Amino acid sequence: MSRNLQVNYITSGWVAHHRSDIWAKASADMGNPKWAIWPMAGAWVCTHLWEHYTYTLDKVRDIFFHKLPVTLLSLIIGMLIFFSVK
Repeated sequence: MSRNLQVNYITSGWVAHHRSDIWAKASADMGNPKWAIWPMAGAWVCTHLWEHYTYTLDKVRDIFFHKLPVTLLSLIIGMLIFFSVK
């Protein structure tokens, strides 16, 4: 995703578009910019992870979620850096 930021936005942090997928396509979709460019998917994902954390209070002890507070904080910081750079 960092290449996507360097090529399309010339910024730092991280971004995900509505068309991000398992094949790691993180750039915007082709088409009308009114619907093809939606860089808010990262914020949307962070919201869902935060809601999971506040609901479980990190009581789930699987491979990913036992480190959720640290992982979530780094994801949120990277997402905020993307949206705050002008």
